[in-house]
Amino acid sequence: MRILVTRPGEDGIALAELLNVSGIDSIVDPLMSIQQIHGPQLKLEGVQALLLTSANGVRALVNRSSRRDIPIYAVGEATARTARKFGFSQVHSADGNVDMLVDLVENILKPEDGSLLHIAGSSIAGDLIKSLSNRGFQCSRVILYKTNNSRRLLDSTIADIKQNKIDAVMLYSPRSAEIFVNLIRKARLVRSCQKIILICLSDAVYKKTLRIQWKAVKTSTEPNQGAIIELASVLAGNSEPVYQNNKLGKPLHTAGSIDQTKKESDKAFYRKPILKKATIISIVILLILPLIFFTTKEYFPHLNLINQVLTNNKSGFEDIEGRLRILEKKYQVPDLKALKDERRRLKTNLVNTLEKVNSLEK
Repeated sequence: MRILVTRPGEDGIALAELLNVSGIDSIVDPLMSIQQIHGPQLKLEGVQALLLTSANGVRALVNRSSRRDIPIYAVGEATARTARKFGFSQVHSADGNVDMLVDLVENILKPEDGSLLHIAGSSIAGDLIKSLSNRGFQCSRVILYKTNNSRRLLDSTIADIKQNKIDAVMLYSPRSAEIFVNLIRKARLVRSCQKIILICLSDAVYKKTLRIQWKAVKTSTEPNQGAIIELASVLAGNSEPVYQNNKLGKPLHTAGSIDQTKKESDKAFYRKPILKKATIISIVILLILPLIFFTTKEYFPHLNLINQVLTNNKSGFEDIEGRLRILEKKYQVPDLKALKDERRRLKTNLVNTLEKVNSLEK
């Protein structure tokens, strides 16, 4: 399978590299370009946390502030990973969409502890400010970069579509989907799209593609990069499906009628042995963290240090899980003894930490 990657800048290049690791050929033709807005250093006094809804926001932020101590709340793991890369010490990931980010902020932060600042671009999806304001938070937004629409597809992309050399297109946002549809129509490639599969990050992205009839439209089981790459790997035939409860993920949108009405169809959520075990450990961490947060803030101030350790462990597990996925797809092995021993050690450390927490609570 050959996939067209439409993400701009570093994100597009990184996605193409991830697909390559998964054994998928790709070409990159960004539908937007990113232009950072230069200006003075940001004044962050009184701000208890920064909200980031894209990796581009992180890159723009580091050029406008030298501070790395303010907590970061990221919409997804890709954005969170970029923040950690630039040295931010406290990074939380909603691993989903804006609604999940709002819930994450509300569950952890308190309005009386300070204001929130959304680092954004000129194009904004969702109403993060309004949602948080309705929950009692003082929240403002600063625009640190612009996104400019591409005016046309590359000549090489147009030629590949005409010659049926592109099997699928990955779309990450409603805006990119809308741009792609417009450029397809402008290049008079509508008929060729009947042989192309769209791989969409969410239903919101899918809804922007209805003006054209495609071979099929498939939506990621979760609105994050890990899930959409896994879906692409499945479509490329690089993974085997594991059926769960006779259902295979979200409904599949297939071509057939011009409005492409959703059909209840099969789509798999694929897991491999090591990844499943790492995921179980991550779930245990996620179940424990909320209890630690609430008891720490209200009744046990002296547990803050342990709380931070568990939070850092969660980030570490997320990173391990992503790297395990790449290793398994690259080497196609059922199990790795070294990783198995490492997992056992991590579980032992977790149990010891929890015992310390329990003893302090008594």
